[in-house]
Amino acid sequence: MTLQEIFASIKPVLDLYITEKHELEKRISQEGTLPDEIIAQCEIHNIVKIRKFDETTIKSTQEFVKWFQENKIKLIEGDTENIYFRSSLQKIEGKKGTQTDDSIILSRRHGLEENQFEEYEFTFTMNSLKKKSFYNILKNYSFQSLVTCDHLNPDTIREAKPVIILSTQNRGRISSFYDDQQRLEHAIAEPTVNSNLQLYCNDCYDRIDHLCCKEAVVKRGLGYEANRSHPFDSILLKSNLKKQNQIFTEITSEDRFGRGDLLLFLTEHSALITDHFRELESTIEKLKPEIIIVQGTKKSIIDYLKYDVSLIIFDDSRNAKQRFFLFDNDKKVEKNIEKCCFHIIHNLDVYSDKIRAKEHDKL
Repeated sequence: MTLQEIFASIKPVLDLYITEKHELEKRISQEGTLPDEIIAQCEIHNIVKIRKFDETTIKSTQEFVKWFQENKIKLIEGDTENIYFRSSLQKIEGKKGTQTDDSIILSRRHGLEENQFEEYEFTFTMNSLKKKSFYNILKNYSFQSLVTCDHLNPDTIREAKPVIILSTQNRGRISSFYDDQQRLEHAIAEPTVNSNLQLYCNDCYDRIDHLCCKEAVVKRGLGYEANRSHPFDSILLKSNLKKQNQIFTEITSEDRFGRGDLLLFLTEHSALITDHFRELESTIEKLKPEIIIVQGTKKSIIDYLKYDVSLIIFDDSRNAKQRFFLFDNDKKVEKNIEKCCFHIIHNLDVYSDKIRAKEHDKL
């Protein structure tokens, strides 16, 4: 197949991808949420379950935060039978706490007298809190920590809404940087699920049901942005390749920090779809594609000429005047300067018509 024929085959995929990408960017910017199909396919989807409270319990958050502040509490967790927390106060509601070893160590580290930097551990049974208005916040679910969203401060925290979020941790893998192997226990280990009590502002509370994880979308000024570590572009592209019955192989590529690259190999067309320059030369050497399909502009052709392959470059920016640029590596390059000049002169009228200016400026 010629480059033009392959381009005609792949263009519907890229057209749909660009349209859907702009729609997704608009939704994220305006609403800060993701479509269900994106959430379902995100590989970093680590929210397992979201548990919200009834309106009466939500209203009790104000008293909960007040109790928290007055008793100088931190590092709290609960198991539906008891709550465990630390405070700088020695006694809370008539109960004396146990001084932690951490406070003694911190005091010595800073050259202070022993016990000068005090912190105490407490255990309260849930039954002892039954008369508290916020009893149901602590009683209904176990949680390992209490955290807040970034938008709360001392002036707004009492208006926060509580929610329990069960989420998985990214499993660390102990392996050599040069060796793509892992121990058996890491291969068969189940992901760790954490249950955390979160206090959210109204905006974060309303959006949490429509995110694949808490870091998927970040707030920037008056709008939102997608977290670039999430593979949203890759999800859209793979989905559209499947819709158009394009057979592809996904090449797994990660650097030592776990960041992945977009690398899709279209078997039928011997074409590599990628979004990066890093280690591209070694990838091309291994896969030996005849075509590279990559996001860029017309000037990007120069960056890829050294790879000695045909190019399909697409500009997916919102205001692009031209979307696609092709370079056919099989075509011969005209080296005769006179022939090049003659071709330019022959097409001078066509070129000048494309320039928006006055007639004498065109000339």
